[in-house]
Amino acid sequence: MKLNTLAFYELYRHHNRNFYKDPGFSTFQGYLALAADGSGVNIPTTKEKLEKFGTSSRKGTKPQASMVLDVYMMS
Repeated sequence: MKLNTLAFYELYRHHNRNFYKDPGFSTFQGYLALAADGSGVNIPTTKEKLEKFGTSSRKGTKPQASMVLDVYMMS
């Protein structure tokens, strides 16, 4: 049986609209942040940040805290 890929897209949009329709969600230029794509950014390196986010450094080098920030937007 073949599945219509458009159906998944429409279900995704329907459920996200229902989830985010309640007040209190921040938007960026009218868009809601819904998912991450894998990009990252270095952040200030502290003991707490290293414990929470981990390091992007190679073994044997000074640790550098980093976190994923990538976002998909939906209007």
